[in-house]
Amino acid sequence: MAARSRTEAPVAPSALPVSSSSSRRLDVQGLRAIAVLMVIAFHAKLPLPGGFVGVDVFFVISGFVITSMLLREHARSGRIDLKRFYIRRFKRLTPALAVMVVITLVASTLLSSPLGPQQNTALTGLGAIALIANLVIAQTSGGYFDAPAATNALLHTWSLSVEEQFYLVFPVLLIVSLRFARRRPWAPAGVVAVVGLVSFVAAVAGSRGVSVSNSMLLAALNLILGFYSPVTRAWEFAAGCLLALGGRAVWGRPSRALSGLLGVIGVIGLGTSAFAIDDRTPFPGLWTLLPVLGTSLVILAGSSRNLVTRLLGSRTLVWVGDLSYSWYLWHWPFIVFAAEIWPTRPGVLVAAGVVAIAPAYASYRWVEEPLRRMPTEGLRPVRWVATLTVPVVAVSLGLLVATHLGFGSPTIRNLQDAALIQHAGERAGCDRIEPLSTRTALKCTWNSPAPGANVYLVGDSHADHYSEAVIGAAEMLNRPVVISTLSNCPFLTGFFARLEADWSVNSRCRAHTRDSLAYLTSQPSGTVIISNTDQMWISVKTALGVDENTARQARSEQREVLEVLLTETVRTLQSAQHDVVLVQDIPMRPGKYAFQPATCSVRDLLRGPHTCGADMPLAVVEPQQQPVRDVLAAVARATGARIIDPVPHMCPDGTCQIVSDGLVRMRDPGHISNAQSEALSETFTRAIG
Repeated sequence: MAARSRTEAPVAPSALPVSSSSSRRLDVQGLRAIAVLMVIAFHAKLPLPGGFVGVDVFFVISGFVITSMLLREHARSGRIDLKRFYIRRFKRLTPALAVMVVITLVASTLLSSPLGPQQNTALTGLGAIALIANLVIAQTSGGYFDAPAATNALLHTWSLSVEEQFYLVFPVLLIVSLRFARRRPWAPAGVVAVVGLVSFVAAVAGSRGVSVSNSMLLAALNLILGFYSPVTRAWEFAAGCLLALGGRAVWGRPSRALSGLLGVIGVIGLGTSAFAIDDRTPFPGLWTLLPVLGTSLVILAGSSRNLVTRLLGSRTLVWVGDLSYSWYLWHWPFIVFAAEIWPTRPGVLVAAGVVAIAPAYASYRWVEEPLRRMPTEGLRPVRWVATLTVPVVAVSLGLLVATHLGFGSPTIRNLQDAALIQHAGERAGCDRIEPLSTRTALKCTWNSPAPGANVYLVGDSHADHYSEAVIGAAEMLNRPVVISTLSNCPFLTGFFARLEADWSVNSRCRAHTRDSLAYLTSQPSGTVIISNTDQMWISVKTALGVDENTARQARSEQREVLEVLLTETVRTLQSAQHDVVLVQDIPMRPGKYAFQPATCSVRDLLRGPHTCGADMPLAVVEPQQQPVRDVLAAVARATGARIIDPVPHMCPDGTCQIVSDGLVRMRDPGHISNAQSEALSETFTRAIG
């Protein structure tokens, strides 16, 4: 499957210093070493908050190296052999990846939890071998910095899939553009620049948030414009491509002094990005320019020998650079498993990252290098693909089946039901950014034929986890129930903002409450149940006020404002002839008392659910939560609203249990299970009346 450009004068890559024995750039190998060390340091939780940008360094390097390689082939023969290119990429990347994935999946059967992480890891294994791990991870593990991602032992394969997607598309794009290079020499660089510009605009737009009311459309846009998307990453590869395509015609050959200066500026840019960027930085976006431009300057500095290229070309860094792919493959599973086995032991993550160099060297020595040197002539691609993919698919599917069956343990199946089954509201798509309206109410109504007045459940995720309780109560009372909640968004008037959330997220939260409240006041009289988490006023950084100018961050001041705003919310609903019921929050479970299903391995769970968290004396959290509970009690007294308190049911005799008589009370550290919610139906029935 070869393609030949019609250009008479093949475009040549820039003349850059290489090792004496091959076309590779030793300084680029050293730059690979810096990139992998940044990523490992970040994952090992060393004080390098932006170390994850090492992946962006790899993307720029890949664009440069692949484009240079293809241009050299085109210069020699006037053609680019796509079949040969894809076979070489497959030989270079897939065998080591397949070995790592299979071993990681086997290890995860004992070391990971069957309450989510094993399922996510198995699905990611399938995605990795199919070159779509980034898309699978976005749908299963969520954001790169979210808690579920930290337990996915194959999370790091997202970047490999993005890179392989680049390899699938870019050579074809280059071949097409080279056909026009005879009359328009700028065509290849122009095409790459346009694609890169569109991608960069998409990345910036995605980093600033998308204001769309339809949750399905928002989810699709977030997938296209999100962290894992090849659309928002293509411009990083394009930067490297342009370095190779520009060559001497654009860059010339900088003097040694200028090259050295460019290299120093590039290193400063990389160093700055490693410390100035963190998990709160909108990424990829404008800030991504820092590591991308820094990497580009360092590569450009290699046009002449200077201090930076000499340091990067040192024997040690080149050796690490040679191992960088394998070390990247192995470091993350080691870190994930070490964190699960020794969660509190200091330095264990660093040690795991260092120890991972052993399997990385073995992979490089006995998998990567022998296969890379194997001639491609006479190679049967179908047999190779089958040989490497079938074991990965078989082990991934085997793990999925085993987790589905709970490894034959009723205890695990019971805990899986508690930890993995969504509450009714979330499952029906009613925990969403769309505010309550006639259209959303039609979709989010249960027991709709009942003749009684509507019961409405509103609030954040601590309202959603009462879905089963409210639905059960409505059925007992023969009344319809409408559920409309939004996670991390308390239902009350005024100005609210989470300080670490994006402005657009906070804006959507306020709009959700405002519009939902307006809808409720236009409806016939019914009962409105309001439930919000106490954590917003205890452990989450927030601002709360009547408006933005009066917003307060101090906890004591916030509680005063909370009482004012919640009273106003209740009275607004009462003025529309609604009864209002306020729900006290469940006890928070800090530290060792937290139910942690994501970190409970099969080995742990077979010993009993108590291994996932300890029963907690209520006195542990009363001092923190009582001030907020007092606010709700004061609002109820002032307005005549009724109060539901789940604490007596969940903490009999002053002890908050995780499991009681076979009932798994918790779904995760902060939410109750479906079974516990159902068990509260009678409590809600009595309060609604």
